Amino acid sequence: MKRGFTLVEMLAASAMAALLLVTVLVVISSLGRERRAMAERSKVQTPPDLTEIIRWDLVNARSIGTVRGVVTLSGFGTLDPDSLAPTPHRPVEVVYEVRRAAGKSWLVRRQRAPDNFDLSSTELVCSGVAGLSIIRQERSDGPTQDATTQPSTRPSKYLALSDCVRLRVKWDDPNRAPIDRMLVLR
Repeated sequence: MKRGFTLVEMLAASAMAALLLVTVLVVISSLGRERRAMAERSKVQTPPDLTEIIRWDLVNARSIGTVRGVVTLSGFGTLDPDSLAPTPHRPVEVVYEVRRAAGKSWLVRRQRAPDNFDLSSTELVCSGVAGLSIIRQERSDGPTQDATTQPSTRPSKYLALSDCVRLRVKWDDPNRAPIDRMLVLR
């Protein structure tokens, strides 16, 4: 008696091998598509929390200082270190700076609460940031005063240092559009 596989057994084995090969190829191609999609999203999108965290700190800041690319805000807008949930009415000093970690540049947020060491923390806010600047802006209420009219007792244009700031974020990737937004704080 001859030992071996029949033609039907060989066709069944070939069909199962082809199905397995197709399944593996589909999984591999979907992983590649997902990786490319994530890379594209990271190039064009700004993390949604980036401007909101900075806005929260600016709204609650009483003073703003900038020294060599480090932005320091002092005020009363602490974030809980575990959940990043706002805990208002607690004194805090918040420092934003760009640092390198794990081969990438990161926007780092440090907060120090002088009255409660448990609320001190450091967070990596966003990767790929090359620079952050917060610039005080003028805000105009009403029509601007014409040079030929007499000045009134109440000027129509005033400098509100704590009302408006321009937030600028530069990225490491030159193809990524920088953030340049006017934030109205109060």
